[in-house]
Amino acid sequence: MRARSWLIALALIAALILAAIWLLGRLLQPERLTPILLAAIGEASGLALSVSEPADYGLRPQPRLRLRGVRATTPGSNEVLLEIGMLDVELPWQTLFGGEPVVSAVAIDDARVHVAALHTWLQQRQASAPSTWPTLQNGLQISNSVVIGDRWRVQIDALALSRFALAKATTLTLTGHVLRDTRNGASDWPVRLNIDTVISRGDAATVFKPLALALDAPSPLPTLHAHGELTIATMMQFSLTGELARWPAQWPALPGTDPALAMAFVVAGRGPEPLAMALSASLEQAATQMRINLVPAQLQAWLESDPASPLPPLSGELHGERMVIDGNELEGVEIRIQADAEP
Repeated sequence: MRARSWLIALALIAALILAAIWLLGRLLQPERLTPILLAAIGEASGLALSVSEPADYGLRPQPRLRLRGVRATTPGSNEVLLEIGMLDVELPWQTLFGGEPVVSAVAIDDARVHVAALHTWLQQRQASAPSTWPTLQNGLQISNSVVIGDRWRVQIDALALSRFALAKATTLTLTGHVLRDTRNGASDWPVRLNIDTVISRGDAATVFKPLALALDAPSPLPTLHAHGELTIATMMQFSLTGELARWPAQWPALPGTDPALAMAFVVAGRGPEPLAMALSASLEQAATQMRINLVPAQLQAWLESDPASPLPPLSGELHGERMVIDGNELEGVEIRIQADAEP
């Protein structure tokens, strides 16, 4: 009788296990899993998401999801923010069962990010963004992707983020190209970027502090290394102290300096977005010092136009103990430029 009871209990347990496996299999069917997954991501991000086909998934050694043809738009708008050819996400079992928001790894290929829509979304989400962000244990890999701005693009050949966790050090490396369309045709500048930082969050702002970066690029982009901090909120602000490896050949020459030599700099900016920032910069090489204030978008428009005035839209001053200008040697030189002065 006791043996029979054990057999009945084992049969019931086996039946429950089979039922659980059947139910799990039903829930994990791609056509069922994909809408659940997109709804969860959409609710967390405030984006409307769609995919070109149901998700692929695997369960060993831990859950892994692959989405193709991902498209993200802001709700109520057809403005596309993000398109991804392939998104591969690996996450531990405890995350699926309500544990800490941890993602093992993310791989992205063939993505297109639209900067204008991204900027609008970030402004909308800044105040309501979650106080805790997911931890990315084994990093982020992005390949064959592009960031699209107004008449410019950043082609990402390879981007790697070592890991991501708030208040923990991380490293980002990027190799790619900056492409720009001008009235003189298209330009293509290869770049290599390395960033070391700690990311934290508080008071509806994301803070990168300390921030160390190294950029290697041809003129008109600079080659430099610097350290400082960056805060992203409704208004962005940053400060950097570093050194230009050399003065870019396509930048206006500075009197009294040697463009082949390194130049120390301090730069700070504040504004709603990079090109609209009010920038202040101090430059120094040997006995020559320069301080300038400008807005990048205004300077860019001046460089691409045929200005009536030879003076750029900036204000500043230059001091030099000794300068050679048009073959004339000058001592104790001071030059001041006022952006709103009469020509």
